Amino acid sequence: KRQKALASLLKICDALEKYNNISSLCAIRAGLCSAPIHRLRKTWDAIPKKAKETKAKIDELFKLGNGQKNLRDRVAIISQPAIPHLGIFLGDIVFIHDGNDTYKKEDYEDENGNVSQIEKINWVKMKLLADRINWISMFQQSPFIFTSVPIIHQYLESKMKILPEDFLYKLSREVEPPEKKKTMTK
Repeated sequence: KRQKALASLLKICDALEKYNNISSLCAIRAGLCSAPIHRLRKTWDAIPKKAKETKAKIDELFKLGNGQKNLRDRVAIISQPAIPHLGIFLGDIVFIHDGNDTYKKEDYEDENGNVSQIEKINWVKMKLLADRINWISMFQQSPFIFTSVPIIHQYLESKMKILPEDFLYKLSREVEPPEKKKTMTK
């Protein structure tokens, strides 16, 4: 039953990737990578080959390091409609804001030859911020064309429950107890 649930979630991940819904793909991947799920070695080993390939593909997409190059490359060529990973956008905004002064000091010489410094707006920073805001705004221009199915919404909402992480971890240990560590004897 656990293998079937994981395989179903990975099938959803595959569909999300095809529909360019990178944000939801990231959310499901985060759940699959949570400690209670990630530690289920026997369950992961038993999922079908196609599900394993999907997992490897999304792990590669969200691989950290090198500025999340794989994810950035994917989002750079994404076609509309799409929902990008908001974390990249927010990270870029913080990086631009923290890494660049809002004002630049420049020397100013008045008609008497006196030199003083004045503050001017750092237009390079403002252009970088505007570019990122325009980029995220672009995704609001092309909506997805899906029909809402109320019965499906009701079903999903009735099944969704927020469970504490410690409860999930205990449950995970019950269904797949940790392996005993082998001790060396003399």
